[in-house]
Amino acid sequence: MAFFAGSILAVLIILTIVDEDVLSVEHVLALMTILGLITTICRVLIPNEVTDCLLTLITTVKLL
Repeated sequence: MAFFAGSILAVLIILTIVDEDVLSVEHVLALMTILGLITTICRVLIPNEVTDCLLTLITTVKLL
């Protein structure tokens, strides 16, 4: 889901850079905000493998 939201957001940002009139279309700014939120939320929900490995290592050392 993050890929789709991020790709649509990227296209809208590029179109805005090329032509500022894109922002004058109704609800484009709100759509860009919502897509940015979806992308951010999805990135937060993806576990960080490095952090998981470090936590496993720390708990293993504590058990010893």
